[in-house]
Amino acid sequence: MINTCGRGEGLKRKGVAALSGKAIRYGRDIERREAKEVRGNRTLLFSAVCVLVLATIVGQLNRGAHNGPLFPKPPAVRLTQKGKDVKLQHGDWPDTVCNLVAKRQVSLGMTEDQVRAAWGEPLRINSEIGPKANQEIWWYGSTPQGSSLQFLNGRLELIRQAN
Repeated sequence: MINTCGRGEGLKRKGVAALSGKAIRYGRDIERREAKEVRGNRTLLFSAVCVLVLATIVGQLNRGAHNGPLFPKPPAVRLTQKGKDVKLQHGDWPDTVCNLVAKRQVSLGMTEDQVRAAWGEPLRINSEIGPKANQEIWWYGSTPQGSSLQFLNGRLELIRQAN
């Protein structure tokens, strides 16, 4: 007689093992899908929060609930009376330069003509003419510690004030 009982039990065990392996694989697939959904939900939530924040900011800007423009313009320079006099003589100069010249002050970026108008003629000028740039140093004051201005291609680049 053939023992079918033992064989059947073996098949059943193999079947259970095979089924449990599929179940494990199926469970892993479910976990992977759920993880993708969670990541997708996080991304969606982050995007929604960003949109909400931007909508709030734009809404406040449109309603005027802010304290001023987002990128305010620099304040307009008002010409002083002496600055207006300089502006009459040199209409193409910016208002800030006209005010500085009127106060006998210099600023980086000024041209040689603007510095002459502010401080007058220098006592001494040292010039270096190179292949790519022209450099001049203007000396004001009678002592070696006097103020000097360094120009590069006609623009004020460096100011050394006397003590």
